[in-house]
Amino acid sequence: MDKKLVILIFLLFSIGQVVAQQSFRFLEQPASAHALALGGAVVTGAPAGGVGLWMQNPALLDSLQSGQLLLDYQWYYASIRQSNLAYVQDFSRSGSSFAKAGTWGLGLQYLDYGDMPAFDAAGEPTGEFSASDYVVQLSHARNWREIYSVGGGVKWASSGIAAYRSNALLLDAGGTFSHPEQEFMAGFAIRNLGLVSNSYTDNQRPELPLEVRLGLTFKPKFMPVRFTVTARHLQQPDLSTGDPAAPFNKEDPSLVDNVMRHFSAGGELLLSRNFNLRAGYNHLRRRELSLQEAGGASGFSFGVMLRVKSFRIDYTSSWYHLVGGTSQISLVTDMNRIFKNKI
Repeated sequence: MDKKLVILIFLLFSIGQVVAQQSFRFLEQPASAHALALGGAVVTGAPAGGVGLWMQNPALLDSLQSGQLLLDYQWYYASIRQSNLAYVQDFSRSGSSFAKAGTWGLGLQYLDYGDMPAFDAAGEPTGEFSASDYVVQLSHARNWREIYSVGGGVKWASSGIAAYRSNALLLDAGGTFSHPEQEFMAGFAIRNLGLVSNSYTDNQRPELPLEVRLGLTFKPKFMPVRFTVTARHLQQPDLSTGDPAAPFNKEDPSLVDNVMRHFSAGGELLLSRNFNLRAGYNHLRRRELSLQEAGGASGFSFGVMLRVKSFRIDYTSSWYHLVGGTSQISLVTDMNRIFKNKI
């Protein structure tokens, strides 16, 4: 078997082992280095820096992000790559009838698995085939009294391999509460609720990765650290594979271990406005992808934020397995400042 095909199969397992029958697992991938550094799944965060976080929870759209453009690139194994783009615009001050709609966000995620050799039933080479996934997302949020925010989003997702393709229409919804005096935010999100318009084959109807999340972000008053904790897959209490033949299956988890599999956590060391350090931990990823003899850094992620003039650079390395992990870099810029300087 071709080495790249073996890596592709491993990646598909690493993206989601929770329910093997589900498709569109790429929808769970973080669209920014910021989100990856905090454990890979967030529903809360700092509004001013959340231009890449709202794709996890549409309620995180905020007028402070208006005009911000996110360009993101993620390296996986071999030639597998993910590209992300997001833009936010607030219309509350435009004076038009559309202004009452609040803040909008447009996002695009594209995952390219590269080209792989193709063979017929007799094992004879027939050329190459490609595989790719993408999702286009349009989200909207409104807030009241600068405390509550409610958001929703619609997504069109498409997954294809060779001549086969499956498409789905999905909805996201979420809300947040921000404390008026302290740096504290709580939030929830319901993600990937929808239907499959067409599947790879007529006799197959893939399931969507529906997920319910709860989370909070808080910063102690006299500490330069901001913490984020997220509870995931709340619609599925048991996160063991349930399949003794699964390649990453471990013994049945204890009650404590199963509870911990629902949580991811991260922290940001706020050294200055222009430089931050980040770290995160995803227990589910570690339990599913680490070896019984050694876990290494599986499940951990480390990142850095650097701001240079009108640009913010986020970089994160995340470990999936002893063989390695992934790196992700995001470039965020304020288009309002760029066009203002040109004028």
